[in-house]
Amino acid sequence: MEVFYRMMLKTIVGNLLRRRGYHVFKSDYLDKANLSLDLRNLLTSQKVDCVFDVGANKGQYYSFLREAVRFDGPVISFEPGERLYDLLQKQATADPNWKPRLIDCDCVFVNPDRIWEAQVLRY
Repeated sequence: MEVFYRMMLKTIVGNLLRRRGYHVFKSDYLDKANLSLDLRNLLTSQKVDCVFDVGANKGQYYSFLREAVRFDGPVISFEPGERLYDLLQKQATADPNWKPRLIDCDCVFVNPDRIWEAQVLRY
């Protein structure tokens, strides 16, 4: 519950500051400020409503999307390592739009002739 209230407070304060023309970034993301703004504009202009995070590790890209880019749509994180997947599962309990998935393989095969066609081995 504490995580929920912390997220709510960050959202409220962030919205107030943005209305006044300020952008707030976690210090870890200062060097990526332009990247996050560009990515935010790209996701918005292309009407992206879901992001796939392949090779999620500890969820760093998810955190970047939520905190710096302010993407609030679903994020589906794929991770082949069971320990890291377990960590992602615990972290994801605070966000119903975050769906970690365990991939039971070493690779994903993508057909280079068809950009959107991919075959993922049992996850």
